[in-house]
Amino acid sequence: MNTSAESVPDDALGVSSWEVTQETEVEFGGLGWTVLPSVYPMHLVRSSEFFRRQLSALPPVHSFLEVGCGAGALSVLAVKNGLCQEATGVDINPNALAVSQMNARRHGVEDATTFVYSDVFDGVSDSQFDLIFWNSNGALPDSGEILDEDAAISHHERAIFDPGYASHLRYLELGRNHLRPGGRLLIGFCGNGDLEFIKEKAAGLGLSLELLATDDEGSHPHYLLEIRETSPA
Repeated sequence: MNTSAESVPDDALGVSSWEVTQETEVEFGGLGWTVLPSVYPMHLVRSSEFFRRQLSALPPVHSFLEVGCGAGALSVLAVKNGLCQEATGVDINPNALAVSQMNARRHGVEDATTFVYSDVFDGVSDSQFDLIFWNSNGALPDSGEILDEDAAISHHERAIFDPGYASHLRYLELGRNHLRPGGRLLIGFCGNGDLEFIKEKAAGLGLSLELLATDDEGSHPHYLLEIRETSPA
């Protein structure tokens, strides 16, 4: 592993064509949203709509945490549509946090939503939730290899790729610490990612991944999975 961050050449990862480069108005889930530059373009990615539908069908809870909230749409909709009474969204992109707050005000749920700068759970270290969800950045580049953990990539690229799968490992390791009794830990995973790697790491932590739903349309599938502690033998 490199001792210093190595920059990935411009568009070597092949995702610049769908990067948001200026403030943009989009439609998602039947509502209008603002998306700021470098924020995950949920309106262009079919998995966002798939996970929106899946979350909307879950039983209501009091508190919801969205890891990697992007423009905040899933957090805002969770409150607005009655999935939860209060939602927290976390992200490492300052533009994502700013636009999430804008969108919460736009849709009248600013008092029931909180957006926090956080690398996975760092910014909510003392908090617990009834439901945690992450539409994870588990895609692999065309090489089919997980990026080196020290790869220096943009906010837009990091919303799609997870160098070293480091964030996934922390989500597995720490997620259950942030669940209230009876809480659920969910992850949305891209079908061209290394799911077997994730399953292997989960098993080593005494966890299993239960498949809840699959979207088989598009160029590759997407999976909604629940992370559970393995039952004792």
